[in-house]
Order: sequence, then structure tokens, then C-alpha cells
Amino acid sequence: MALDDNRDSLPSASAVTRLMKCAASHRMTLKARAMRQEAEEHGGKNQQYREKGNAMHEAIFKQSAADLETDQDRMDYSKIMRRFRDFLGGWGAQDDDMIIREERFWLHQEIEPIFSGRPDYIRISPNRQRAAIVEFKSLWNKEDEPRENNQLWSQAVLLAEEDPGIKEFTLQIVSPHYTYTAHLATRDEVLDYEVGLRVMLTLTQVDTPPLTGDHCKHCGGMLICPAIAKEAAIKSEHPSELDLKNAPKLLERLERMAKYIEEVRNYYKLVIAKDPLAVPGWKIVEKQMRLLKSPMKIRDAIMPVIGEKAFWNAVSVSITKLEAAIDGLDKGLFDGDNKNPKKLLEPFITVKTQEASLVKEKK
Repeated sequence: MALDDNRDSLPSASAVTRLMKCAASHRMTLKARAMRQEAEEHGGKNQQYREKGNAMHEAIFKQSAADLETDQDRMDYSKIMRRFRDFLGGWGAQDDDMIIREERFWLHQEIEPIFSGRPDYIRISPNRQRAAIVEFKSLWNKEDEPRENNQLWSQAVLLAEEDPGIKEFTLQIVSPHYTYTAHLATRDEVLDYEVGLRVMLTLTQVDTPPLTGDHCKHCGGMLICPAIAKEAAIKSEHPSELDLKNAPKLLERLERMAKYIEEVRNYYKLVIAKDPLAVPGWKIVEKQMRLLKSPMKIRDAIMPVIGEKAFWNAVSVSITKLEAAIDGLDKGLFDGDNKNPKKLLEPFITVKTQEASLVKEKK
């Protein structure tokens, strides 16, 4: 079905939302990559999150959590698999369905490939008229709902070209943290979306100016983008002197600058790691965190020595992990007033207000 598993420097489904807002970001990313200045190339939190997400995908396709590192990851895996099975049951999965996992599909202009995507999971009914496209999202980023999710819609376009017989496309996201509503799209709706997709792909090939926005934090060309550089150089008045109607734009710009600063720092950390004298006056200081292992053994060894009360005063219990563990229990164990098992924790939880943080509202 696929030419190969290489994007061949072409736009892909995972970047569609960003490219719809800034077609130039594809060209900027390729240029940055050639200069070895691509954002996130030098490490950072996003790379760690990506590795964590990849590990979860491997576990899902192996149907085993054995290689996941933490108890939380394993609980997230269990919740994903349970929600995935529920979705398949509602969709009407059968044993003789065709299943396709992480295979790259291509969109063509006549015979030339112009775009590709690699859906996490596709299931096609035996009569080849119905298909389900599923993306697994194990991190805390809240995705657009399937009915308006550009990644899923563009993957439906790819599948529609690959198999002209499919008439219905069910789009869904499975996450341990959020519940998404599956969307049923007809073939005509998918072909209508394809028109706009092809317009965007045409714009990636011409010299359009880059446009800044929330999408910039996912752009590989951030370090060389002239629009970002211009923003970084502009001096603003004190916030008290600004019209409040301009505050949203200023705060969004500061978010982009924070991401830009993170990328620059990651680059120089790599430079100094290779040559400690490369940047006079700066050095790398490694931080170490001590972590307890084998909690059951710790309890058995330490509690008899210091006493139960002192032990529990020294131990921090994660409410999130307790809720996840309770959520994984068989609901048949609970009845009467305890139909919601999470209510078991309510008498033991107190709420303490922490310092407020400023966050952007999700549309």
C-alpha cells in the first residue's frame, strides 16, 4: 500500500493543523533541518514526551504493558485498552475485519506523491464499505474532537484514495485522560475536506510568509523563522500602559518566546556538552533526583523501625494514581451508594489552593 515508511520530506497528517495555519512552516522546517537547526533536535521535554508516547504505542500493539517503566504508565495502558475495546464493540468489529497498524499511505497529484500519513490503527469491515480510523493519544495534551480533528480527516482522505470502495469513515481518538466522541464521516464529506487539504499543500510549495500563532510551538523551523525573530526583537510598553484588548496577543507572543528560549538553551547545552569551554561563562550542571524503588519492601523494612504513624507522615500518596487504580476495578464490585467508586476517596481528600497560574482558554 505504501511507497515506504519515509515521509520523503513531504507534509504529513500529523502536521496538518499547523500547516493549515501557516503553510510556510513546512518550508521553514525543511530549511532548518538542512542547517541542523530544527527545533527539538537538541532534546528537551517534548522529545522525552515523544519517547514516552512511542513506548505506549509499542505496548498497545504488543498488547502488553511489560516494557512500560512506571505503574502510572501501566494504569494508563489498561485504561486505553479498555476504552479501545469499548469503541470496537460499539463500532461492530468482527473477527474477519481487515486491520492495518501504523502503515504509511500517500496522496498523489496525478502520479506524484504530495502528502502522507501513518494512522495508528485502521479497521475495515469485510465488505470494505466501513472503516474506523483510530489515533492513540497517551499524553496530557487535549486534542481537537474527532469531528474537527485535521489529523484524522486527512488520514480519511488518504484511506479514501487507497480504497475507493469505503463509504463510511468512523474517526476516533482513544486516551486514558480524556473521553472523545467518535465521528462518522461519509465519503462525500471526506472528499470535500480533500479540496481544502490540496489547497494547503499547494501553498506549502510557494514562498508564503510565515504566520505566528499557537501553532508555532510545534514548528521545527522556529529557530530560523523571521516572524519569530521579529517578535523577539520588538520592545513592548509596560503592561500597565497597554490597552487590555491587546493583552491576548501579547500573552500569546510571550508563550512563543518561552518556547523559542527553550530551544536556544537546549542547543547551547548540546554545544557545551561537546566542548565545556565553547561558551565562556557558562557551564552545564547536572541535577540528580533520588527516587524510592520497591515501595512494598521499603514499607516492610522501615515501618517496624520508625512506627506506622511516622512512616505514613513521611510518605506522599498520589490521589491521581489512587483514582486510576480504582477506575480500573470491576464496576460490578460496587453497588448501592457506592456506584461511583471514586466516591470512596472523597471523605479523605482536602483541597488546598495553590498559587494561581495563567493559562490560555481552549476554544
